[in-house]
Amino acid sequence: MFKSIKSKLIVSFLAVALIPFIATAWHEYTNAQVEVSAKAAKHLTSVRESRKVILEGYLRQCRAEARFFSRSASLRSAFRQLNDARMRAGQPSSAYTEAYRRHYDDLKDFAVSLRYDELQLYDHHRNAVVFDTEFPADVEYPARQASFYRERLPEKYSPFWDARNADTVLLLDFAFVDSLSHEPVALLASPIADGDSVLGALVLPVCANGINFVMTGNNGWRQQGFGKSGECYIVADDFTMRSDSRFLIEQPTNLIASLRDRGVGADTLRKMERCATSILLQSVRSEGARAAIRGDSGTGRYKDYRGIPVIAAYTPLDIADVNWALLAEIDEEEVMGGIYELHARLKITLLLISVLIILASILIARSVSRPLRHLADGTRAIVAGDYDRRIPQGSNDEVGDLTKAFNQMAQALKQQRSDIKAQHRQLEDQKEEIHAQARSLKQTNDDLHERNRQIQDTLEKLKVAQTQLVQAEKMSTVGQLTAGIAHEINNPINFVSSNVQPLKLDFEELKHLFDKFNRLKDSSDVTAALAEAERFKDEIDADFLFKEVSELLNGIEEGARRTAEIVQGLRNFSRLDENEVKLADVNIGLDSTLVLLRNKTKHCIDLERDYGDLPKIECFPGQLNQVFMNILNNAVQAVDGSGRIKIRTRLLEDCIQVSIADNGKGMSAEVQQRIFEPFYTTKDVGEGTGLGLFISYGIVEQHNGSITVHSDEGKGSEFLISLPLSIRNSSAKSKRQSEPSSA
Repeated sequence: MFKSIKSKLIVSFLAVALIPFIATAWHEYTNAQVEVSAKAAKHLTSVRESRKVILEGYLRQCRAEARFFSRSASLRSAFRQLNDARMRAGQPSSAYTEAYRRHYDDLKDFAVSLRYDELQLYDHHRNAVVFDTEFPADVEYPARQASFYRERLPEKYSPFWDARNADTVLLLDFAFVDSLSHEPVALLASPIADGDSVLGALVLPVCANGINFVMTGNNGWRQQGFGKSGECYIVADDFTMRSDSRFLIEQPTNLIASLRDRGVGADTLRKMERCATSILLQSVRSEGARAAIRGDSGTGRYKDYRGIPVIAAYTPLDIADVNWALLAEIDEEEVMGGIYELHARLKITLLLISVLIILASILIARSVSRPLRHLADGTRAIVAGDYDRRIPQGSNDEVGDLTKAFNQMAQALKQQRSDIKAQHRQLEDQKEEIHAQARSLKQTNDDLHERNRQIQDTLEKLKVAQTQLVQAEKMSTVGQLTAGIAHEINNPINFVSSNVQPLKLDFEELKHLFDKFNRLKDSSDVTAALAEAERFKDEIDADFLFKEVSELLNGIEEGARRTAEIVQGLRNFSRLDENEVKLADVNIGLDSTLVLLRNKTKHCIDLERDYGDLPKIECFPGQLNQVFMNILNNAVQAVDGSGRIKIRTRLLEDCIQVSIADNGKGMSAEVQQRIFEPFYTTKDVGEGTGLGLFISYGIVEQHNGSITVHSDEGKGSEFLISLPLSIRNSSAKSKRQSEPSSA
């Protein structure tokens, strides 16, 4: 961004000079903001608390005055006389007028002494106002006014009309009497009790002017420290005002225009202008109003009902029967006016300081950048190959030292260039020698690759030969077992075939019997035909035939099952899946192998199977079956007549162990050392190839397992095969060894 030293120096000087100034100015500015805001909030909190105390005290006093007067005997007497006269007449009459005039002055004086503009006596039994200081005695009190009280003091509000609650004074929130009313009305209602009954109620309208006087301090906002834009007002839980807005009193036109711009309804604005009040009409849903209605007290900064940012203090009012909150607010712009002026002066000061610093930076940067430019030109000349270029030393400061060092560097570079040329010629000679050696190494590498390829080919041939050898040994074993397997299969097959002919004969007789019964529906003499069928049934002994058929079918099923078992064992043993690792059950593999050896073992050898609860292991199942076949076949031949072969499987920590033990003729120590060698056999010529145990050892080693043998000549032998649960995770190495073990 800044490519020249000059521009970088100017920016650096500006940063060094201005950053501390800006940081200090900003710190002071923000501190001033916080202090002014805190001071304003503290003042608003003080005003809020004082207005709260005054308002709550004012309403408590009003309640006490209403309670005192409603309990006076003179008021009860006046109410009873006025109500009785009205009830007798049913309408204004001379008796009612006389009673009205007799009590009017006393009741009017009482209302004036308590600073009430009006006083009413309300009969809740008949929904009638029996007295009102604002109406003459011969005028019927408007029905709409009585209906208004009826709605505000419903008879269903039973606690109020209970004489036991005669001390109750209700404060009924502001409401318009009807659509023609010019002023909302709040009421103080106190029951007039006479013994155990309530005659009616004393109703005193609460003047909005009294509440406005408390909240505005008789319009003395400036004297209370509210300046030009501060005010204190009441909000109810319907989020409308319960005292008049300062701006409606001082600047009604401006407020109405502002509210119209904010989308307030035209009907509401017309009523606000006509009635000259914001009570019940001005909506206030600011943060402070919501918090105070919830019961929280505090201060904050938010937008008021005009949409203007203000600093405010808010609190709920402790006034029975209503949920009111008090808010004291002042425009943020007025509070922060001095801070904003300070901000503007700081901007001007910062601009002047920046200009002075830029001018000083230019002069300093020019004195530094000129010799540096000479150095840059000299450097470019050396890069172009002019090693004789030198720069005159113009001063004795750090820049002069840099110039001197540059000249020394140029001289050194000139000498090094000469040395490099000489070394380059020497390297060219060495390069030719290296190329010759590389060609020789390449030829050697090609020869090694050819030998490696030949070795790989030989290895592949050996693998193929090994596979063929394993398969040949397996087929050899199968060939040796063929006669026995054929005999084993022939027995159940003969069992099946011998049962087929009797089964056909039985089905023929049962078919004749079925035909006789089937022809009953077409016979003209059903009784005779049925007797003939029953006779034939007894003749062939049908019950015996059904039993015989069931026994013949069971015999066929058993022969088929035994045949399927032998075939399945042969398939499991001879399958060609050596190249695919599978999860297999070793116990099942042993059983499949024993099926193929059944012809050799069933008459003369006692087989003991002691299988453990084994999990499936990763293996080549066909190869493991070949191992089991080789060892078991050797065990059968070693027993040579009657004897015992014991097969035991166990789960160890990370592998399984298979033990195959016999009580045959055993082996000498010399034979044990050689039994795993290829083509070594102790059998007669033509009975063995000498590859069975050699191949078995290779298969177990391929599975990362081990196979060991322990034998005592004349007592028998035991082969122990250990196989890991997983070929991939096992690192076990099979070792050809003989270890002592119990047979």
